[in-house]
Amino acid sequence: MIEVSDPGQLPVDLEAALVARARGAWSQEAAVWLLTGNGGMWLPRLEAGDFVKWIGDDHAMAYVDWPAVWEVLDEMPEANAPDPLRTGTTTSQLMVLRIAGALDFNGCPAVLAHQLPGLNEHDTRRVLHAMAWSARGRSYAEALGVLTA
Repeated sequence: MIEVSDPGQLPVDLEAALVARARGAWSQEAAVWLLTGNGGMWLPRLEAGDFVKWIGDDHAMAYVDWPAVWEVLDEMPEANAPDPLRTGTTTSQLMVLRIAGALDFNGCPAVLAHQLPGLNEHDTRRVLHAMAWSARGRSYAEALGVLTA
């Protein structure tokens, strides 16, 4: 008789599903960290805009449809049209979203160096931390001390 181990609790929310998919891929982990920072403002916006794709019948994992996000961000918004990504955001926050996409999605159109000058100080520190994480892992990023309390 073959024993099957219990995989444990499956993710029940979007953050957990994104984390489950990204686990072990430093760039993807860093992207999820950027999306979930600042109170996770991007997660409900991405989900409301139908930019989240769930994996499997149990929805144990999810990913962001980055090409669809960039298509919306690159278009001029129509007057009075609902815009779940831009409404109530700063330029710096939108740049963080693009950088998260650049870290998560191979072959993305976002150029990281072009985005950096427009970030505010808080977001600059977060992005530098995420880039260090992407390059060598979370423990390396934390060891650099880019983020301080």
